[in-house]
Amino acid sequence: MSRIHKLLPRIVIIAALLSTAYTYAQDVAVLCDISGSMGHGKTGSSPYTQEFREALARLTSGGGVDMSRWHLTIAPTAPEQIKILLSGSGGSVGRYFVLRFGKFNRRVFPRPPYFEISEIHKGADTAQQLAAAFPTDAPDPKTNKELAMAGMARYLYDTGSTHWMLMTVSDFDEDASSEAINPVEQQVIDDFNSSTVAERSKEVAVLRWASNPRLQVRIEYDRRTHGQKPTENEDRGMLLRAVYPVTGARIAAGKPVTFSWVWQDPSDKPARYRLVVTPAGGGSGGVRAETALSSSTTKLAPGRYTWQVFAQMHDASSGDSLVLSTRPIDFEVEGQSWLLWLLVLPLLAVAVFYSVRKYNDLHAVQPRAQKGSV
Repeated sequence: MSRIHKLLPRIVIIAALLSTAYTYAQDVAVLCDISGSMGHGKTGSSPYTQEFREALARLTSGGGVDMSRWHLTIAPTAPEQIKILLSGSGGSVGRYFVLRFGKFNRRVFPRPPYFEISEIHKGADTAQQLAAAFPTDAPDPKTNKELAMAGMARYLYDTGSTHWMLMTVSDFDEDASSEAINPVEQQVIDDFNSSTVAERSKEVAVLRWASNPRLQVRIEYDRRTHGQKPTENEDRGMLLRAVYPVTGARIAAGKPVTFSWVWQDPSDKPARYRLVVTPAGGGSGGVRAETALSSSTTKLAPGRYTWQVFAQMHDASSGDSLVLSTRPIDFEVEGQSWLLWLLVLPLLAVAVFYSVRKYNDLHAVQPRAQKGSV
């Protein structure tokens, strides 16, 4: 027992250190721009050379900055976490991610982070895994850097990260804003820029590749915001979003039901939609309709229903046919109220009774006097 008492303080200290290491383990995400301006718009002129990818992998995995390859600019007041990363003096990393951002593909990546992402598993070969995950070319015509950063931050927030490093690799040319975004994506950007998702470091580190100064790596440190919540939407990021009826809606008896939905990709829309309304528990009385519009109106018998909308798209790049749908939504069409009838029927009965009585009083036959009576 005395031995346990002697070991207890050490156990507590070790547990506290492990807890601290876990609490302060930060995630690191490298965001790689693969839009055309990275290669000056010329095919085969990608900046992602093997030398660059290996140097970036070394920096990301804690190997520090090779000043013979990089030009570094950093403010003295920059967060310590950035300085530790650049110095190669350690620091606990929870997860590594590589995001390749270029042209949107909302059918494949409808939610944050909106672009192709790889998670790197830590180990002795972390630097090699990172270098292999970095792109080798920049083939896409345009992108949106703001959405890439905001989408990555929102992904980290949604997956439980408490603080993280964003390392954005780009030339930061104006083609960043050429890819149009929809209102849901704009809200993700606004949540990020307003510090609703994370408190962003005001100072960033900027590294320029010595042999190609247009190529930059900007590093910022973000800490998850507590006490506020970013905008929530059950269909956040979905291409096809249901609008009405909402879950649990009650439609008055006898009124037609107007189903409405929204397609959120401004660049490409399906030719037709298919509306499917199914009675709860199966059975007859449902609706199946096709329309080129984003709404459809019909009358339904009283009861509970589930509705969905489907859209079929053709992917020209792969030749695949993709079917997208909204989530199933339950609603109810109300019947006539029995309570109302219970109130109305006695009143009708009283009204009928008095009407019949009045009629009988008005048409009552008066008795006639008999002949010979005095």
